[in-house]
Amino acid sequence: MVTTQDYSIGADGLVHGLHPRPIPQGPATVARILEGCNPDHVALIDATGELTYGELDRYVRAAASGLAAMGLQQGDPIAACCVNHSAMIVAFLASQRLGLVWNGVNRVLADAEKCAQLLDAEARLLLADPTVAEALAARKADLPKLDRILTTGTDATLEWPTLIAGNLGKDAAAAEIDPFAPAALSYTSGTTGLPKGAVHTQHSIMAFINGAIASNRGGIWQAGIRRSVTIALTILNGMTYGPLAALASGGSFVSMDRVDSIGVAEWIARTRIQALCCTPPTIHDFLFKDSLQAMDLSSLAYAMAGGAAGSAELYEPFRARFGSELINEYGMTEAPSGVAGSRCDQLPPDKCVGKPYSHLEIAALDDNAVPLPQGETGEIGIRAIQTGPWAGVFTGMRGYWRQPEETAATFRNGWMCTGDLGFLDLEGNLAIVGRKKEMIIRGGANVYPAEIERVLRLRPEIQDAVVLGIADQRLGEIVGAWLLLNDGVDESPELIKQLTDACAGQLARYKVPARWLIVDNIPRNAMNKPDRKLLRTVPARELVQA
Repeated sequence: MVTTQDYSIGADGLVHGLHPRPIPQGPATVARILEGCNPDHVALIDATGELTYGELDRYVRAAASGLAAMGLQQGDPIAACCVNHSAMIVAFLASQRLGLVWNGVNRVLADAEKCAQLLDAEARLLLADPTVAEALAARKADLPKLDRILTTGTDATLEWPTLIAGNLGKDAAAAEIDPFAPAALSYTSGTTGLPKGAVHTQHSIMAFINGAIASNRGGIWQAGIRRSVTIALTILNGMTYGPLAALASGGSFVSMDRVDSIGVAEWIARTRIQALCCTPPTIHDFLFKDSLQAMDLSSLAYAMAGGAAGSAELYEPFRARFGSELINEYGMTEAPSGVAGSRCDQLPPDKCVGKPYSHLEIAALDDNAVPLPQGETGEIGIRAIQTGPWAGVFTGMRGYWRQPEETAATFRNGWMCTGDLGFLDLEGNLAIVGRKKEMIIRGGANVYPAEIERVLRLRPEIQDAVVLGIADQRLGEIVGAWLLLNDGVDESPELIKQLTDACAGQLARYKVPARWLIVDNIPRNAMNKPDRKLLRTVPARELVQA
């Protein structure tokens, strides 16, 4: 058993003294994920064509040689900010072969948000789309640790693809990988609204992937299938569900250059994708958008659309068109991905997500992180299963980079506490009923109110602001802002434009509020914090576009 009593939390924010058991099946590290694979089987597909496992191995070795020639050494952080393509996957695998620390930066973030991550991670190298590279090169003075920016993409003349091609046939000496050393930083946000990096190891990444494959759920975890994801691979969740899951199970991964539902459908029809991880809006369009009804999606056998509420209405139409159950899933950045989910051959009970993965134990905890009786609601906690071949294997993240207090608040009494509220039914199905962190899930993307509130409260027009999720049939939730204006501010459509532009300059577009509501007061609790529940009942005037 791995418990918090066995380890300490250092000033670096990381848990020290972990002694998890080895992974009982599958590759123990990302660095070894290509070992023993069929060299002639297709591994990766993107707009440039296909790479077999043998070709991919040559490309990874070449990329590692190029990175080593830059002077990058074990433990050095590197970053990527680009659309999905095979060259980026090669970079990730090469970084893990050398024992580097990967930081995927979401391309849709505002430049200020990108810089905040790169600065915190102290990235030495950035691989980026040409437009991103140009924008961040102008801010390089704010990133003193960043030595180089290389352009990347599907164009073979860009700097990163050129470097790989120029090193084909070479190989850097593979590092002696410590599976429990930091391997990837996955940024999320907390109550402060500032980014924090969840630190994952090669062990934590592969424990999830191998554990999911070993769970015998079939569906998206069936071995040897052709899969894709619509989320960015720079998000570690996308990398795990996508190429790493494919490579660890002998399958193929398709990097799509479009994420709109029509573009995704075209990729499915052209490359015969069998399993897709996406958001409910994509599935909604597959089922109800007129232009997609005649498209050949017959290869698609399984789909997982987790991360948003309101998907229950999709179950029956999905089954009718694709012949399997639409899979739902609950996960978290700190896990590093899925925690519990449903099966392709069985819907979970109403309001439940499904059962935990077989390498995990889940409980609803009281305020002291002590498990509550089954059926009672509490904060969801996760830890390694305590019996069987996977006992003591799971660790999750090692902590939040340089934020020991946040790490200590998450690891309590042997559990990794999620901040979400829920319960387990008598059959062990997990139901999520609320979110301690007030996180909004818009179309599968996590939106944290504090990030937006921080921007809005700096505006001269605004005395105070509270951001809440508003139910939406297609996206699950949209972002709404409740505003208390300063005296004399005109409640006009022009105000919407000013506030929208202000948010768009600092935040990703999906975080910009879609609805603006003006209130005469913001109710507060005894701790002088906004009473978010009561605020929804306060009379409000909605600003609308002209």
